[in-house]
Amino acid sequence: LQVNLPIRYFFAQLQSEEGQNLTEAVPNLRLNVEKEQSSTFASVHPTLVNRGDGSYIARVRIFNSCERLSISLITQVLSFLIQAAFYFISTTRLLQEECLCPPSSLPSTTDWIEQAKCDTEPQLERDLSKFDRIDFSSVLNEVVERFGQHSRSYSTCHYAIKGNKIYRNCFGEYVGFASFADDILLSITRKMLLPDTQFIMNLGDYPLSHESRGVKLPIISWCGSTETLDIVVPTYSLTNTLLRGELFSPLHDPFSSHPIPWSEKKDTAIFRGRDSNQLRLDLARLSLDAPDLLDAGITRYFFFDKEKYPKTKPSVAMADFFKHRFIISVDGTVAAYRLPYLLAGDSLVLKSDSKHYEHFYSRLVPYNHFVPFDKNNVVETISNMKQFAIDYLQPHNIYCYYARFFEAYSNRLVDQEEISIDGMEEIPQSGRRDCDCGRISRVGKLE
Repeated sequence: LQVNLPIRYFFAQLQSEEGQNLTEAVPNLRLNVEKEQSSTFASVHPTLVNRGDGSYIARVRIFNSCERLSISLITQVLSFLIQAAFYFISTTRLLQEECLCPPSSLPSTTDWIEQAKCDTEPQLERDLSKFDRIDFSSVLNEVVERFGQHSRSYSTCHYAIKGNKIYRNCFGEYVGFASFADDILLSITRKMLLPDTQFIMNLGDYPLSHESRGVKLPIISWCGSTETLDIVVPTYSLTNTLLRGELFSPLHDPFSSHPIPWSEKKDTAIFRGRDSNQLRLDLARLSLDAPDLLDAGITRYFFFDKEKYPKTKPSVAMADFFKHRFIISVDGTVAAYRLPYLLAGDSLVLKSDSKHYEHFYSRLVPYNHFVPFDKNNVVETISNMKQFAIDYLQPHNIYCYYARFFEAYSNRLVDQEEISIDGMEEIPQSGRRDCDCGRISRVGKLE
């Protein structure tokens, strides 16, 4: 709640008067948001997500900057009288996502990390440990030589951040995914003052820094592997969900509309996906032999001959996956970017072994957050995986990861003072400039 994000949120576990956790939803519970001690009109959109187990996610999207809001959960059922108020601190301006504030009013990356109470990131530390010092001029020359000449095989962009403005120059024929990187960078620079820096962004699925092939480059990618040295950041799927789905987040809502008790779920495992991995095809074949256990299907053929494999099956809406007790996650060409949303749900995730990973995989513990299946720990594993999504896959975590990346990566550049933007395209901000941004206090907070 205390930092400016596209959407503010908190998790609430309801309790009885005796202090016992409630395990069922409370009737007529609502989220109440009011302006407090402010001379400006506060336009907000509150939503309350019922998680079906006595816990809730309260979300508030702000449409104009203001000084202070009070937030309450209220119900009219007197036996469960709940009117607990949650307050934003008064020393922080509450800014909407589109606010364009002058750099002088923004906290430094270090101050923002402190204010947001960001955890350390083990995967990021592991990735960066391979690069003590980065001579970016040499990195850029090698990237252009190795990947820039193969316009259809690779898609990369040279990004530079200077004066908290974003510039880029892309290489390759298919660089449309640069828009995803642009969007999260623009959002970050509206919230904090980034250090001047520059980096290479890989827009493709496959990691590029193969040391076994003579490539040891600090390339930023959405997916890594045990065979590569790429520096992994949150995927475009996660950041796009956060920025484009501000009023509906799959990380919050996979089962909130109609939670299904475990006893009423289908006693089957489900999988849907493209034909981008042989194991997916094997599952589709197995489903024909054991339909009472497995509902697996290929939704579209691209890599394999569809005449030699089972017929396609229709896609399944995300919410419908959670009608099954078990959901199977299998890599595609790289890591399956659907996994964060599956972990947030209330079905058991069965995950295949993989050499590929996303930025959070190093925190996952087999049998604790997902399974090679063990029927004896179903309830515990579901609870653990839902808690993992709460702890590590929320909007706060995504911005913290990027902030940690920019702080640690930039400190490794040996030529940081020589950032040139000649010939690069500036990516313009397109937000609102009429926000009351306040000013920075000595502790790095807006006043």
